[in-house]
Amino acid sequence: MEQHEFDGLVATLKQKVQNGDSMAMKHLGDAYYQGASGKEKNVSAALPYWKMAADNGEYSVAFKVGHAYYNGLGCSKDEVTALRYYKLSADHGDLEGQFVTGLCHEHGFGCTVNTETAKYYYEKAALGGHGQAQWRLGCLQFIAKEHDAIHWMCCAHLSGIQDATDMINSFIKDASDKEVFEYQIKLIQQYGVNPRSYNSSSNSESNSDGCYVATCVYGSYDCPQVWTLRRFRDNTLKKTWYGRVFIRSYYAVSPMLVRWFGHTQWFRGLWRRILDQLIARLHAHGVSSVAYEDPIQ
Repeated sequence: MEQHEFDGLVATLKQKVQNGDSMAMKHLGDAYYQGASGKEKNVSAALPYWKMAADNGEYSVAFKVGHAYYNGLGCSKDEVTALRYYKLSADHGDLEGQFVTGLCHEHGFGCTVNTETAKYYYEKAALGGHGQAQWRLGCLQFIAKEHDAIHWMCCAHLSGIQDATDMINSFIKDASDKEVFEYQIKLIQQYGVNPRSYNSSSNSESNSDGCYVATCVYGSYDCPQVWTLRRFRDNTLKKTWYGRVFIRSYYAVSPMLVRWFGHTQWFRGLWRRILDQLIARLHAHGVSSVAYEDPIQ
């Protein structure tokens, strides 16, 4: 687009914006984002108009506004404002907005942790076919609603979410556990997941009891935070079949995550926040942080 054409478009849209046209607000934001060349990606110029559009009922742009505030694109990073716009998009039917709103409430981004609210938004997205939402919903349901957890894990598997497939295969491997009922395996098989498809070599790293992510975050396998987590792993998680499934799945993927991202500040910062919250809850429930030795296998 020639510069004079771009200037004419902007002038026309600004006139409509003055008349309260929310769609024109969105289009003006898009125009500033793209620029005359169509390639500028000027978020700082676009964001005020996208925000104005979302505030005036053009909810299709609300997710963009949330994304900008969450990542500090064209503005100062602000998780509270980001969540407000993510939720606005979620409450008006945007699947990605519903998923991210669930993610924020699960991990406390821009709000206090609220698992029930997280599940509410994950389920809305999951029912719309959002694979990652199906996966997270399955994870959150595993302890409280085992039947629902299997359902959503299988949906996520069919949506192509590898983490869900890995967890189902880990669950199947544990099928000999006396606590696992036959109907659970049959339920999984209804979704076309064959227990014989499990490949034990795919989890070759899962035999180690190293707390990979926690050690990366806190800098040592022997420190109060990791002692707390190791004690919780051995004294609580290993006592139940679903706890053992979680441990096996964690050891399958965490070494790879640490190898890929452990050197980055964003990875350590993200997991530091999550683990600090978990450790605080464990301390509140009486899990000690004193020096701990892993039991001899």
